[in-house]
Amino acid sequence: MILHAMRFGLVLVLKFTLLSFSLISMVGCGSAATDEREHLPIHGQVTFNGAPIDDGVISFIPAQENSNGSPASTNILTGKYEFTGSAGPSTGKYRVRINPPLPSKDSLPSKESSETGNPLSGGPWEFELTVTEELTAKGADFELTKQNRKSK
Repeated sequence: MILHAMRFGLVLVLKFTLLSFSLISMVGCGSAATDEREHLPIHGQVTFNGAPIDDGVISFIPAQENSNGSPASTNILTGKYEFTGSAGPSTGKYRVRINPPLPSKDSLPSKESSETGNPLSGGPWEFELTVTEELTAKGADFELTKQNRKSK
């Protein structure tokens, strides 16, 4: 009889423990998925020497003073990028990093032509930008030059 009571108590403890962990994990998952920041749609063009770059990636990285900022990245296609409202950054100051495409094997310069290689290769470009609601209407264009390339 005592052995039966101990088994019954152990089963009750295990059921209670599993139920508790299930409830705790459901509550934890629900609160982590909520992002209450307002994301803004932003679009624009990325050019090099006045011509649109073929492709690449543009990232909005919150500046240090923008601790509530929302990071966002999207692809650049035929010189244009666009963030929808749900995927765009929130308001505030950002570092905008533009990574042009990596050169393909066919476009890698040979030893003889290393000085005339792809002018977009060699690292990202960085800009500072304050994202505002007014910016969503006019867009944000970026011109890549030697002067605004991020130094290594």
